[in-house]
Amino acid sequence: MSTSNSDFQVELNRLWRWLGVLVWISVAMATLVHFHDRLYSTSIDVGLHGTLVARLMESSNLPTVDENLGMMATYPRIAHGIAAAVGAEVDSALEGMQYIAYLSVFLLWSAIGFAFLRLPPRTRLIAFSALAMLLLANRQWFGLEIFGSEMVATYFYAHFVAQALALCLLVCALQLEWRKPDSIEHLLVLGLGGALLTSVHLLPAIELIGTLGVLLLLSAITDSREKRTQRLLAGAGITLFSLGLMVVNPDFLAMYRVSSNNGLMLLRYIHSIRSMSALAVGVALLSLGLIALWWRKQKGAVTYEGLLLKYFGAFGLAISGLCVI
Repeated sequence: MSTSNSDFQVELNRLWRWLGVLVWISVAMATLVHFHDRLYSTSIDVGLHGTLVARLMESSNLPTVDENLGMMATYPRIAHGIAAAVGAEVDSALEGMQYIAYLSVFLLWSAIGFAFLRLPPRTRLIAFSALAMLLLANRQWFGLEIFGSEMVATYFYAHFVAQALALCLLVCALQLEWRKPDSIEHLLVLGLGGALLTSVHLLPAIELIGTLGVLLLLSAITDSREKRTQRLLAGAGITLFSLGLMVVNPDFLAMYRVSSNNGLMLLRYIHSIRSMSALAVGVALLSLGLIALWWRKQKGAVTYEGLLLKYFGAFGLAISGLCVI
């Protein structure tokens, strides 16, 4: 009887997974049909990014000084180059950017959903339900900015593409540590991934390096003495090497120059440095709460749920710390 119940539970879990995949594909296709020829933005940055993509559609070799492009002449071009390749196929720079922006939305939220899939069935259902209710409540009453809203208010195109890739790399590192807890592959994904993202956008690249640093600190606290020394030496080497690659990248200096006179992002309920600092501190406290839950769980058997708490807590702590700095 117990074997029969176990087989039934396995089949039920498999059915729920296939249903989830079907819903996922349906939402993705419906979103594509609705947005593929629509572009909503209140920012003049659409023109700046669109001009760069249009010029890349004509030629990939652009001069470093271009009166038509201004500071965009030295802007990191990977995200724009991909949009230019798509734009050449559909004969529209704006549509090329729209398709890549849509793909970034798809990848980002898919990465978050994929991170939940390995949770136990009951916990997974609660996590997905809570996320859906929070998103609906935010849409109905609060209007807080979530992933993707920056494309409407400010059109941070390259930043959003890099943010989607950063979330994907974070989830990949999470899966690697779950499968190979004694390996350093997850550290390589975060470190080298952050270095490569510099040529897409600097901020998400720094977020990944910061997450790597937080994870190393947590490992130093919890690992045994033998594993701690090995993990810290490997992590320090990866971090320094990645930071070196980041700094020598010409796109690092270009983004530094852009950030010195640009980068304003208007947020709902946030109207001053003080309120932004309060938001950063709030995120830091929430992230520390996630890490505290992981700390309590890791004293027993290692669980995927605990690892998920650690990664999202470390990511949030890195972002809030960067914001305070």
